[in-house]
Amino acid sequence: MSTVNTDQEQDEETVCHCTGTTQGKIKNLFSEGCTHFEAMAERSGVCSGCGGCEDAVRDLINDLKYA
Repeated sequence: MSTVNTDQEQDEETVCHCTGTTQGKIKNLFSEGCTHFEAMAERSGVCSGCGGCEDAVRDLINDLKYA
């Protein structure tokens, strides 16, 4: 049995547990122009709690930039 996640499963994955922000929300905001971490944090609220998601959010934004 394969453990590869589908795109939908990845989109539903929570990136920021403090705000409940998912990968899908990050992708949507990116497509709307939030292509930098600071803009993403302002629009989504990521990193406004514990800050533990910063690396994951930055990595996801970079992945989207170079996809």
